[in-house]
Amino acid sequence: MAGDSNKTPKRLIVLCDGTWQNAVNVESYDYPTNVTRFSRALSQFGERDGKFVPQIIYYQPGVGTGVADKITGGVYGAGLSANVRAAYGFLAHNYNPGDQIYFFGYSRGAYTARAIAGLITSLGLLTKKGMDRFHSVYQEYYHPKDEPKAGNDRKPNVEKLQQLAGDELHEGAKDAIEIVGVWDTVGFHKAGWMGEEFEFYNTRLSDKVSHGFHALSLDETREAFLPTLWESNTNDAGGKNAKQVWFCGEHGIGGGSKDSDLADISLAWMIAECYKTKKLSFVDLDGDPATSYLLAGGTDAAALDTAEAEQETAQWKTALYPKAEESFMGIAALRKGATKLLWTLSNWVLPGKSGVRKPNENAFEPGETNERIHQSIRDRRLGRGEWPCTPIKGRMGGEESKLWELTRKTGAVLEETVPDVIELKLKGRIRPVT
Repeated sequence: MAGDSNKTPKRLIVLCDGTWQNAVNVESYDYPTNVTRFSRALSQFGERDGKFVPQIIYYQPGVGTGVADKITGGVYGAGLSANVRAAYGFLAHNYNPGDQIYFFGYSRGAYTARAIAGLITSLGLLTKKGMDRFHSVYQEYYHPKDEPKAGNDRKPNVEKLQQLAGDELHEGAKDAIEIVGVWDTVGFHKAGWMGEEFEFYNTRLSDKVSHGFHALSLDETREAFLPTLWESNTNDAGGKNAKQVWFCGEHGIGGGSKDSDLADISLAWMIAECYKTKKLSFVDLDGDPATSYLLAGGTDAAALDTAEAEQETAQWKTALYPKAEESFMGIAALRKGATKLLWTLSNWVLPGKSGVRKPNENAFEPGETNERIHQSIRDRRLGRGEWPCTPIKGRMGGEESKLWELTRKTGAVLEETVPDVIELKLKGRIRPVT
């Protein structure tokens, strides 16, 4: 359907938080995740073709944030379907032709973000009037009467979807997604009445999406939190449109805890990757230093330039680990205990294979999944045995080598990332969470 192309274009940014995470919770012991910090670091306006462009943010708390759904949402992922529908509705009510769309998410919020992106690249966006038919369209997309093939051969019946939508459809929205950025994508687990009939059609990032950035936890071992990686397509520049990088740490590399040192590393990487696309603006890099969010003391980008050489040789915060486990008191202690109990429960009800990570496991050809390991592995105390890493044997070759040998297969390696100037500027300078 043709829309009003004379409207001022805008950037619609959907951010889906992780399991049990809610940035607007009134509880003082809830620490912001990287999704929350990323959203607050975004400028209110960006620039496109010499004009100011509004950057409009839609934040969605993660599944399992209510008292009743701590287990159904936290352990099984129930509630993902409702979150997909809500975020799609926001976009349908606000999109105009010419707008750009962005998705960011953590944990099951990452799964939500990727699912919405898949729905849009397959169908487009319904108009406000077309949303009257959304129930039928959504049911056909996820529960087609003519069941498609299994695995990556599954494809939505686009012709049937278009028939249901009629003329009330912005088909141009299929090509409007600029970036999908996620931390440790985790799906749902079907378990009887608590499970949901909800899954990706496939794990390949659509070639309609310009950029996909995926931060992955190298040290997480819980089976319930095995990540869902992308298979990559070719982007407009002729390269892979998905970048997937493994970071030292467990699932918390996406934030949400008081100790944010490891989460800071993946946050700086995500911001740097997005910034160099020139399709998003951040207050700490483009704005008034007085309005900075991530950097302490009103430090601006110009001041960061003065210490660029020192930043290249400065240690990453992986050098600070392992740390002694912090003690908790009061409500925080009760919450930590309850969280451990729920994770224990998840291992009881979701038995299966080991959750030890296996980088490059799904690469059918070298580079198919475009996986790397973050440079911060260099400062990890692997050689001393103080912080061992099960998936990694060690560096292959001399001290200057950028190849890291994997445990799972002799000769299998991951190449080290090379941080750009923006990532180096943020390295070690992101203020602690409060």
